[in-house]
Amino acid sequence: MPPSTQLEVTRKRINDAALRAAKPREKPYRIAVGGGLYLEVMPSGSKLWRWKYRMAGKENRFAIGAYPDVLLKQARDERNEALNLVKAGIHPAHHKRLEKIRKKTEHANSFEAVAREWLAKQEWAKSTHTIRERALEQNVFPAIGALPIRQVTPAHVLDILKRLEKRAPEMAKITRQLISAVCRFAVSTLRADADPAEPLRGALKPRKTEHNRPLTAEELPKFVRALDAMPGYPTTRYALQLMLLTLARSGEVLGAQWSEIDLEQAVWIVPAERMKKREKHDIPLPTQAVDLLRRLHALTGHREHLFPNRDDATRHASRSVLRSAIYGLGFKGFSPHGIRSTGSTRLNEMGYRADLIEKQLAHEQRNQSRRAYDRSTLIEERRQMMSGWASYLDLLAAGSEKVVPLRQQAA
Repeated sequence: MPPSTQLEVTRKRINDAALRAAKPREKPYRIAVGGGLYLEVMPSGSKLWRWKYRMAGKENRFAIGAYPDVLLKQARDERNEALNLVKAGIHPAHHKRLEKIRKKTEHANSFEAVAREWLAKQEWAKSTHTIRERALEQNVFPAIGALPIRQVTPAHVLDILKRLEKRAPEMAKITRQLISAVCRFAVSTLRADADPAEPLRGALKPRKTEHNRPLTAEELPKFVRALDAMPGYPTTRYALQLMLLTLARSGEVLGAQWSEIDLEQAVWIVPAERMKKREKHDIPLPTQAVDLLRRLHALTGHREHLFPNRDDATRHASRSVLRSAIYGLGFKGFSPHGIRSTGSTRLNEMGYRADLIEKQLAHEQRNQSRRAYDRSTLIEERRQMMSGWASYLDLLAAGSEKVVPLRQQAA
């Protein structure tokens, strides 16, 4: 029987069972399915789907896949999709290659991939970088990390935020900001069209907070005395007292290393990489701070950090330790950052110059020549100011209740 007749007979009873039963021969042969689709059986035993079509008057072949990875129905479905492409003037093989490239690109441009690229570009302190990376890893990547960033929608982001808001409202706000920053970075690098977190600015419930408020004149003496009498391991108390004596940020205090401290010169030099504004910051140490650090050195001087983590001594203590300690003292609604606000408010009331206070707080001076002047001239004036501040705290600890204006101190 001629081969062509054999093919016609085979087509009448074509099914997966017949395709599985097809045996290899010395030469390749085809089993026609219809509509230009056929299965080519190779001498090696492999069976390959092919579709024959014409475009612009020229005959072409499109490889669909191997049998039985692609079954008969799947092959017919793919043939139909390829036929639609041909009708639109698109070669199926070209389209298939482009889709493969697109999927590969989308994987490289997944939300997680773009987020990690964005993280690597940020010049934060190490502790800040770790906190924000963990926030993404714990709250965002499990939900949308694998999605191409272009496919992330406001609905995806809202679902993440609403679930997070139930257990950690403040973290939900931070997470929205992080997602927004990553997506804006993707837009700026042509990997996304819009920021899906932008429309959700008002989606979270507003929360009233006074965490950064200063302690009142009546509260500050009570806080100083409660801190002096705080029970438990002393390092947490020392950390809060060092914040109070220097007005440094909690991250700067907790991340402090003994190599930064010069007790003989009574100065603490915080390197640029640990500062919020990425500029080295010299902090004068009043006598009370030097005495505190000498006591602390007897406890942690053999470690890298002044305040090592209790579970892992190679890392510094967590900020939550300070917040918990303040709450334990009975000052709920007040946070470690509020210590800086308190110092700023009280020093202004005591009559110290605003530029000295701002420099002590490491607030940015926009004027470049002024910044150079500040570095060269204000350290000794700040030393005098912080010495006066430390003496004032001693007065509060001893029983005084009132702010002492600078003019009265000088009298």
